Amino acid sequence: MKKILISVVIFIVSAILIAEKMPERKITDLEQKLQSVSGIEKIDTLNKLAYIYHSRSPEKCIEYSNQALKLSKKINYPKGEANALRNASLGYQTLGKRKETMDHLQMALGIFESIADKKGMANAVTDLGAIYLQKARYNEALEHFLRALNIAEAINDKKIIANSLNNVGIVYFYLGNFKKSLEYYLRSLQLELQLENKKGMSVSMMNIGMIYHKLENFDSALDYYDRALKICQELKNKEDSATVLTQIGLIYSELKAYKKSEQFNLESLKIAEEIGWKHQISISASNLGEAYMAQKKYDQALTYFFKSLKTSKEIDQKDVIKECYHYLSELYLAQGDYKTALEYFQKYSDIKDNIFNEKSSKQIAEMQVKYDTLKKEKEIALLKEENKIKDITRNAFIVGFFLVIIILILLFRKYLYLFTFWKKKTYISHYKVMNKIASGGMATIYKAHDIKNKSKEYAIKVLREEFFSDETYKKRFKNEAIIVDQLNHPNIVKVVERGEYEDSLYITMELLKGKTLYEMLKEKEKLELPLILNIMTQVTDALAKIHQKNIIHRDLKPENIMIIKTEENPYFVKILDFGLAQTQSLSRLTRTGIVVGTIFYLSPEQVSNSELTSASDIYSLGVIFYQMVCGQMPFFTNTALDVAIQILEKNPIEPKKLRKKFPSELNNLIKRMLDKNPTKRPSAQHLFQFLSEFKI
Repeated sequence: MKKILISVVIFIVSAILIAEKMPERKITDLEQKLQSVSGIEKIDTLNKLAYIYHSRSPEKCIEYSNQALKLSKKINYPKGEANALRNASLGYQTLGKRKETMDHLQMALGIFESIADKKGMANAVTDLGAIYLQKARYNEALEHFLRALNIAEAINDKKIIANSLNNVGIVYFYLGNFKKSLEYYLRSLQLELQLENKKGMSVSMMNIGMIYHKLENFDSALDYYDRALKICQELKNKEDSATVLTQIGLIYSELKAYKKSEQFNLESLKIAEEIGWKHQISISASNLGEAYMAQKKYDQALTYFFKSLKTSKEIDQKDVIKECYHYLSELYLAQGDYKTALEYFQKYSDIKDNIFNEKSSKQIAEMQVKYDTLKKEKEIALLKEENKIKDITRNAFIVGFFLVIIILILLFRKYLYLFTFWKKKTYISHYKVMNKIASGGMATIYKAHDIKNKSKEYAIKVLREEFFSDETYKKRFKNEAIIVDQLNHPNIVKVVERGEYEDSLYITMELLKGKTLYEMLKEKEKLELPLILNIMTQVTDALAKIHQKNIIHRDLKPENIMIIKTEENPYFVKILDFGLAQTQSLSRLTRTGIVVGTIFYLSPEQVSNSELTSASDIYSLGVIFYQMVCGQMPFFTNTALDVAIQILEKNPIEPKKLRKKFPSELNNLIKRMLDKNPTKRPSAQHLFQFLSEFKI
């Protein structure tokens, strides 16, 4: 139910950026006042109007802001100038003009700082944090929200403190740290209760409800949603009421209480239609269709799916359109109308195919241009070579002597190259290469020892020679070392040194002696349950550390899990190969349109080239868990394309059907890890705690 969660995200972000709607009468009063005031009072009135209009009419917001800005400069009123710039940024934000938004906010912040206006600084910093949040630059968003919190605490502005606490909670929510998020939401709610700020109370309560919802503590979630709903209804805030009703309906749907889900979604739909909110209409109608479909009330389900589809197309809400096609296909299939079911399934597939084809076409076009360019370069080079031969033939006696010298120079250079090549293969910096351990797509790994101490043996990963001049691969290789440097955990391979040697990049790591999980599974397809839990507990512990650092591994597979023997544990785990990993603080270095990773372990969002989160690693780990338990992959066909389609559209056979007496709790856990919806997968920390406490 991805579309419902999207509505929550929109609601959260809007809580930061959008002010409470003011009555039309108040707007009229301010516009009338504008005609009779001048100087600072006129600037303040213009700024108030600009702020009110930023969400309902961004063009008017920018118009009033520019008037306030011009007048402020004329009479040298810096506070009015800063407020005007901030209001203009909100207007540009509503219009989706990110550059203008950031430029105006930065200028506003600079002026607030120059006049030591702490409240203005806190508001501008908060707005910047919100922009970074929408760009998914969570570290920068967190940094700005914490700065706003510190400023607000210094001036004891409780309203800004409460808002900042809520914003920090939002960032931790996106980072998947629900415990931390809940802590900040509760602090925000406590302050809103002291201030008796009902709007803030309802926002905090809904956010707290959402955390409990994510943690599947449905009783607590319903309690907070219900309290938020009562306040929204008391304030006659119809948009927020509709959103809360949708969330309550979602919980009852997950609890299979479809009659109640139907009731709350009907209320949400009624409000959305009353205020003409098409986004919410499409979601509520789709949810109603699901509720009726679950009760096998197919006629009612069809009515609401078509309603949702019509509204979604009007506002080009592709995610809901895709879901409607999917459910309509299943509905007609359940009724035995295979022809119509197939038609809707084709429409459902076409949306994804269109995205894939756009990217593929772009990639093919780029490859064609590169091919044509290379072809022309070769033709030119060949032509030059032919001309050289003619010149040499014509002037053979004149250039003969020089030709001999050139040949000798070339032979000498080749000798030097071979010597350098031999040296490069034998020595890397102060390490002597002993033998090759493994070779991958981007690098080769050698066993080596320090020339100063032969007893110290290491594994050295060296960028392949053909990528020495490829900046993308060089950056990715450097980033792998930077990423692993951040990770100090016993179950993650340790980096000893990283550097550059004669145009090549290398990473020196601890030398691990053991076998990969891939090799173990080749020897024995199904592993014993205690061994599986031993391996999974260690991997999830390490993965929790990785995700805590906002790093996504992106290539979890048995080949990248090494099993070594230690005194404490004969099956000690080490996670390897962070060559495809990415963090929020490092730019994504994969080429556009290229799916990276091994197909069987890719998550649905990797296959469809959607935005990745730590939940993608959870899916890959779920495949590994399934493979160890069942002795086979969740999806396996003859072609990679067929595997990709199954990952996107099919559910695997349940593990308990393939392994006798397999615990139901672990069966359900694997199902959750392999859920198509990344938001429904458990976090690595949750998995670690569950597996640590699980008793066979």
